[in-house]
Amino acid sequence: MRLAIGAAAAAALALGLASGITQPAAAQGAADFYKGKQVNFIVSTATGGGYDAYARLLARHLGAQLAPDAKVVVQNMPGSGGIRAFMYLNSVAPKDGATLGMVHSGVALAPALGIEEAKFDPLAVTWIGSVNKEGKICISMADSVVKTFADTYTHEFIVGGSGGGSQMETYPHAMAAMFGAKIRVISGYKSGTEVGLAMERGEIMGRCGLSLTSIKATRPDWIEKKMINVVVQTSLEADPELPGVPMLTDLAKSDNDRAVLEVLFADQLMDRPVLAPPAVPKDRADTLRAAFKKTLENKDFLADAAKQKLEIRYVSGDEITALLKRVVSAPPAVLKAAGAFLKEGQSQ
Repeated sequence: MRLAIGAAAAAALALGLASGITQPAAAQGAADFYKGKQVNFIVSTATGGGYDAYARLLARHLGAQLAPDAKVVVQNMPGSGGIRAFMYLNSVAPKDGATLGMVHSGVALAPALGIEEAKFDPLAVTWIGSVNKEGKICISMADSVVKTFADTYTHEFIVGGSGGGSQMETYPHAMAAMFGAKIRVISGYKSGTEVGLAMERGEIMGRCGLSLTSIKATRPDWIEKKMINVVVQTSLEADPELPGVPMLTDLAKSDNDRAVLEVLFADQLMDRPVLAPPAVPKDRADTLRAAFKKTLENKDFLADAAKQKLEIRYVSGDEITALLKRVVSAPPAVLKAAGAFLKEGQSQ
């Protein structure tokens, strides 16, 4: 009997020791993992644009919140309006927590809107959070015949785009279909930076799907020298800095059209989203989320952002997940109509 009790006690002791060893290892695992680690940070645009500016700002400060000697290195991966980078993060990138990405926010909506190329589940990836949430606008060069949205009814408005699925192409197609705007997209530019250069060269007249903050950060002279017109606000909330510039949602001809626009604009509530691949170990995902939040609250980070005129509004990973769930649950007819505009852009 005493031998039976001893065996049971020994077994229990062994389990207890194993449990005691495993739990601290799990708790310490994430912190140890990021010591001296290089974290690759994939950005779905070329260098020089708004996404790239935000990504490099975040990369300069995030490593210190992960571990004193951790380093975050930006790698640009433009293509297909951000779908290429999202697909890489979803299917190819290592799932160990050492790869992150900042992608076009609209790409996360692509599967729900029926975009065939977007073969991923946006709710399966590991959402870390977003650096900002901000409405978008359409602009034209100051010397363009199109200076207001009303002008698009009588003059052709030629804008640039970087690929189907991007706001640069989706928003113009929606404006043409819903409002009868004479707007044409010249696709094939590699990035928003190239679109901006094409505007300055006179190849195209303008661009849609960019934020006022991005202009301030990457082309402040456009504002200071009054080189552009703000044609319309393609957003869910009016920008107080743009009094008198109409909101496209206010111009909607029906409740259904307004609902479609609200789906198209929903991603603006996660304007600079950061994600990791699916199935990242929970302790590392939690560490990434905590470090991300601490970075956005850090005084040195905020001072750096202010110097670059980059607006910071923290959005949590949970908020992004909740937003995507709301979009997915929208009426099928609304999702189909919104998706038609993304598909039209892809066919260009």
